[in-house]
Amino acid sequence: MAVVHVLCKKACMSYAAKPLNIGIVGGGASGVIAALALCEQNTYIAITIFESGMHLGRGLAYQSEELTRLLNVPVEKMSAYENQPNHFAEWVLNQHPILLESAHFPYVPRSIFGNYLQDLIRQMPQVQWVRERASDIQFRSEQWHILTDGDRTFTFDKCIIATGYQREISIPWSHPNSKFIRSAHAADSIDDVAPNDPVIIVGAGLTAIDMWRDLRTSGHRGVIHMISRRGRLPLSHLDTHPQGEFRIGQAKSPRQVMRLARVWQEQRQLPWPHIANLLRPQAQSIWQSWTPRERQQFIRHIKPYWEIIRHRVPATIAQELNIELMLGRLVLQRGYIDSISQDKKNLKLHAHQYSKCFSLEGSHIFLATGAPIDPRFSELESLESSSLHFIGPVQKPRLWESTAIPEIRQQAQLLAIQLHENKQI
Repeated sequence: MAVVHVLCKKACMSYAAKPLNIGIVGGGASGVIAALALCEQNTYIAITIFESGMHLGRGLAYQSEELTRLLNVPVEKMSAYENQPNHFAEWVLNQHPILLESAHFPYVPRSIFGNYLQDLIRQMPQVQWVRERASDIQFRSEQWHILTDGDRTFTFDKCIIATGYQREISIPWSHPNSKFIRSAHAADSIDDVAPNDPVIIVGAGLTAIDMWRDLRTSGHRGVIHMISRRGRLPLSHLDTHPQGEFRIGQAKSPRQVMRLARVWQEQRQLPWPHIANLLRPQAQSIWQSWTPRERQQFIRHIKPYWEIIRHRVPATIAQELNIELMLGRLVLQRGYIDSISQDKKNLKLHAHQYSKCFSLEGSHIFLATGAPIDPRFSELESLESSSLHFIGPVQKPRLWESTAIPEIRQQAQLLAIQLHENKQI
């Protein structure tokens, strides 16, 4: 955790005749999109991005170069600019026209989106990149001071926290110290998997599906077990779009919201993906209206079902999954993991479902349950002001829907406009 030194809770604006100096902590998608919005709205500005990774704009979501890992959102919804919705689609058309011939289009590899962000940020002369990790943030003498793990200190008028996800994933169960238990995000995670090895993937969401596609594309033919608490895969995107409007209205509990959604779905005979699309614009206001107890109720009882209708897969991928399930090459298991053990040949995952205990066996276990949000500087949230701002996944505890590109670019544009209209830039 960072040591935070606060001598004054509100920053005062300096009117010196020089560009406003802004420090952005985190150079993944959130940090880069924030910088792009600021540069588009304001020209008299100097931005420094602190990111220790190999590239800007990649983060954890877009770091993989595997072409099998597709965006789960079509290109027309992935623009970095809120006021230019077709920007990414046009960039793909110009830079990678061959992708239009893919069976999966308009869903393109995640690495392509990472390349897109890199291309955009390189064109911004107002932006410089410090390839070091921010280790501490202090506010004193009416300015923000960012300290790095390279023992350097930088001073700014404004500070934006855009930390995303942690790369390290902890294992919450008893387990052996084995190199064959690894994160699905590891760059070389499947290099030593033999073609016929049985494999276990912990999780059944988008990251798990990426892992499954990586294995199959590499030539792996063995049985793959996916295990999750609910044993459900994400739903498929649909070609149709919802009609009409579904408004929740006044604050309601999580159970009331789901009851209303179910009634609406039955009355209108709408598929659940359409319900998710209609609820999504209201998700932040609904989340903020709930008490801490209601938020915990949602996370414990409703979140797993919301995740499978909200974070969907392309129809082509859903078809591939269904074929593998029918052939028995992919086995979807529902259960709670108790521990992991190892014998001379394989790893064994021990789990239970209700009173029934069972074990799965595999040469490798890949952890694909989703990465935790980077907790660095979360204690600074109470100091959010006209000179300190937060964007992206770090906002999830407050907004819930704050991890996808449409929400991130909207936050970035609102921030840029706010600073511009207040004549702070």
